[in-house]
This record gives sequence, C-alpha cells and structure tokens, in this order.
Amino acid sequence: MKHFTAPAIFTKVRRSLAPARLILTVVLAGALPAARAVEAPPHHIAAANFVVVQNDTGNTVNSVNVTASLSINDLRVRTGSNRGDYNFQVGDIAADDMTNGMPLVAISQNGRDNGELPDEQKNYAAPAFDAGAAGYWAVVQDLTTDRAEYNINCAVAYFRYSDYLCGWARNATAANGGTNNLFTASPGIVLGTHFKGISGGRSRVDLRSFGIYSTNSFATNTGVLLVNHAKNEGNYSSSSANADGTWEVFVKDNFGNNNSLEQDPTAFVFIPKTNTTVVSGKFGLDATGTNAVILIYSGNAPAFAVTNFDVGRFRLTIPGATPNSGVLIISGDSTLSTPNMDNAVSYEPDGDGWIIESRDVGAFPPALESTTNQAVASFLFIPAASPGFAIAPTNTLTTSEFGLAATFTVQLDLAPTNDVTIDVSSSNPAEGLVSPNSLTFNSTNWNVPQVVTVTGQDDGIADGPVGYKVVLAPAVSGDFNYNGLDPKDVSVINVDDEQPGITVTPTNGLFTTEVGGSTAFAVFLNKQPADDVVIGLSSDNVAEGTVTPASLVFSPTNWSIPQVVTVTGVDDPRKDGDKVYHIVTAPASALT
Repeated sequence: MKHFTAPAIFTKVRRSLAPARLILTVVLAGALPAARAVEAPPHHIAAANFVVVQNDTGNTVNSVNVTASLSINDLRVRTGSNRGDYNFQVGDIAADDMTNGMPLVAISQNGRDNGELPDEQKNYAAPAFDAGAAGYWAVVQDLTTDRAEYNINCAVAYFRYSDYLCGWARNATAANGGTNNLFTASPGIVLGTHFKGISGGRSRVDLRSFGIYSTNSFATNTGVLLVNHAKNEGNYSSSSANADGTWEVFVKDNFGNNNSLEQDPTAFVFIPKTNTTVVSGKFGLDATGTNAVILIYSGNAPAFAVTNFDVGRFRLTIPGATPNSGVLIISGDSTLSTPNMDNAVSYEPDGDGWIIESRDVGAFPPALESTTNQAVASFLFIPAASPGFAIAPTNTLTTSEFGLAATFTVQLDLAPTNDVTIDVSSSNPAEGLVSPNSLTFNSTNWNVPQVVTVTGQDDGIADGPVGYKVVLAPAVSGDFNYNGLDPKDVSVINVDDEQPGITVTPTNGLFTTEVGGSTAFAVFLNKQPADDVVIGLSSDNVAEGTVTPASLVFSPTNWSIPQVVTVTGVDDPRKDGDKVYHIVTAPASALT
C-alpha cells in the first residue's frame, strides 16, 4: 500500500532554476480493508431492540408498526409483522438465517396497557420464536388464560452456530406435543448426547464433553445458559443448573402452575464465562429472599451490579453501559432442588440500568414473586458499537487565497435516539469560511455522510501557507450517549497567493495495493505564472507502483485548477509484505 508524506508547498523557480524535488513516500500492501464508519463489535452477535406500536387490535400487517431503535450487526425488521409476531432477519437475505444460526427473544417491557383490559390494566407476556420459509420471527403471547398474541416491546439476538454453542430442538413434522426429534445446532452438538428429552416438557443440556459445566463448583469452564420456547404458541422456557454440571430446560404453559409443563420445541445458547466481549451473568436471592446474589459472571470479576429493591423486582446496572448502548437478553432460571419454574421474567429500561421483574404465572394479573435461595435469571448484555463520529478524509485539507475550496464529510457511528446537532465554525475566518454552520443527524440519516465545505479567503498579505481548523463543537442531543461528545476538529492549510509556489494535496494518508488499488493526489500553482510550467512525475520503483500522467503542464490560464495524479499499485508474485517506494516530482521548468 502506498503512502505519501511530504511538505505541501514548493518554491517556484523560474525557467532553468531547479528547486528541490518532492519525494512522496509510498507503501504497497496486499490489500486494503473496506472502509466503514465504525468497526463491527467483536462478539459477532446480531441484535436489536424492537419498539412495537399497536395501531389497532387486529391481526394484520397494518395492525402494528415494528422498528429497531438500536440494531447491532445488521439485525433488521422484516416486512409482514402482525399482532404478537415480529419478523426479522440478519443482513439483506433472510433465507440463510435458519441454516447459519438461531435467535433468542426477551420481553423488554414490564407489562403494557394497550387499552384492551378493563380499568387500564397492564397485560404481561412471555417470549418465544418461530421460523418458516420466509425466516425467523419473534413470538409474544400474554400470561392470561387465553395465552393470546399481544403487542409489547421486545429484544432479539441472533447467534451463529459457528460462533456459539447453541441448538434448536423441535418436532420434524411440527406435531403438537411431539418428540423433539429435529435438531439444528452448532458443529459437534448432537441430539441424544448433548441435548436429550427427559420427559414431557423437560430436556437436558449436557456440554461436559466440551469441558463446560453449569455451576461454579467445577474448576473448569462455566457460563450461562439462555433458553427460549421455540414455537408460535403460548409457552415459555426456563432452565436450572444440575449438580452434575448439566442443565435442565423446561417448557411451560404461559398460564399454569409449577407442574404444567408442555412438550414443545425449545432452544438454548451457552455464553462462556471467558467471553468478555459481552457481559453475562446469573443472579438469584439469598436465604432471606430479600438480597440479590450474583451466582455466575463473565470475566475475572462481575462487570455488573444487581439489587433486589422490592418483591420480584431487581435493578441491573452495567458500568459504562446503558439501555441505549446495547441489547439485553434475559432468561428465567431456578434452583432444581426446589424448582420455581412458574415464573416469567421481563425487563424494561430505567435510566442507566434495567428493572427486571419475576412474576408468578397461573393467576391474573401475575404477581411479583421472590423466593428464597433461588436463581432468578440469567442475562446477556450485547454491546453495540460505541457512539462516535466518522470524519473523512482525516488528513489535512488544503484551501487557497484565490478561493479554492475543500470538503470533508461527517456521519455518526451509531444511530441516536434523539437528534444530534453539531455546530461548525472556522478557527480563523480570515483564512477560511465553512458551510453549513451546523449539522443535524437523526435516527434515519445518522449513517448518511453530510458534506462540509471550506473555502479559502484572501487576506492580501504575503504570509505563506497558514494553518487553521474547522471546529466541530461538542454535540447537543437528547441522547445522552451523544450529548457533549466532541468530534475531532479538521486541520486545514490556506495557501498564500501573494508568493509563487506549488501545492500538492494531500501529502499523507495515500495508499495503493497489489491488486491494482490506486490513489490520487492533486497539484496546483499558488500564483499565476508568466509562462507555462512543467512538472515531471515518476515512480522510483515501477515494479511496485506506477504514476500517471508522466508530467503536468500549468499555463497562465489553468494554473489554479488542481490537476489529478493517479498512482496505481503493481502486483508481484512474491509474498514480500508492505513495500516502500516513492513518487518523485522533477524540478519545475518553463517551456520557454
């Protein structure tokens, strides 16, 4: 890859006088990474927070609007959602989602009043997912005797089988109550060995052959197991850790007592304790039933705090994270010696944390419940890319006193929850002016580059090239992740037109590749010449890179118009790593 670094200003020497040559340093590499506003999070999980707006009580595609207030790794809402069924996919194509991985769904509202129950009562729901020819969808059904589809906010995460140990068990003919004899899972996870049916509505996950155990009592790898019911029906899943290091997974009716298990599809994802690209954990209650205790955590120490502040209610906080900076998935848990399988869990954002509720199903409204010496929930926080700004180009811009303008673009790294406004100004208006004076980004245009134009100003003084900055003020926003965040200012040089000279721009940050990748720089004169001026161009290693054209000619009429020079990398058969070479500009000469 080729990189140019050199002073931007040449001293113009008339006719046969020879100025020092400019040598542009070049590095040739095998390939360039694709440009992107922000690096993808390293956990490889696609996830989103879904906001569900109910338009009417019907069950048509017009009855709801589903949007993703936050999307990670391109998890998208797919068209065709209806009451309690919210379609989603990863990337442009949904057809391969079922082959490559599986989702989990969590309820992200602690009840909701859609105006359908008397006395403005809230209704409550449990999560599941299902899939068909068009792809996956989130399933949300309430905790009433009807176990009906219900509209409420939810969160979705998608795990690739190649990245996480996970599996989805179901009946091959979709028979209601049928044996889970169809199993899609990560490589090496086998039905009957690592996942097996125990009895109706009860299954076992056994990852011990991978060195993975369900409890901290084993001096080997552990972590949390997240589970979901996996059918469009009013059931939900929970899990318990067994003393032997396996997990028990239960499928239970949305309205029923502790023993009302149902034979139905279920799914699981294991999040290892060693995975610190996410925050995961498991918590419960102590013997008093009033103090939250952390049972499992990712990393060497808990990266979260949880408190039990009321019956069945817990507040989870993760330092450095908020509900706007990632997606939270939770899964109901219990202690197998005295299993409490009839509790459904949900959460909702609360400032810089989340309120998690555990409700006892089987009566309506389902009561908040705390049980002593019991695990309550396992969770996974999936961080999004950090809020920030993508500014391009990042090298120093060039303007001139004869009015030459330069441009750069700004966009956000992450979709905001509220408008983000950035004021734009010049640090020295006598040298350069900017337009526009402010930029505003919202949840729709956040990743669309907005152009800022910088125009050089003439001060009538022979002061040589003068540096100044385009000042990007701290952002103002109702999204506290962006509010006060300060973008990096952009450096500019304003070229003097009172003195002869030659300007090359940019002089750094230029690259080529062995696969033919090219780059360019521009050259112009600082002041009108009396005669035509010729500048020769050459590569000092044509086996690594070539330059076109071979020379530039500036006349008294085109002297201020930047002429573009293209440099193209050349492939060689050797694995020789990055190579340095140079583009050499010959001394300027006049034609006459």
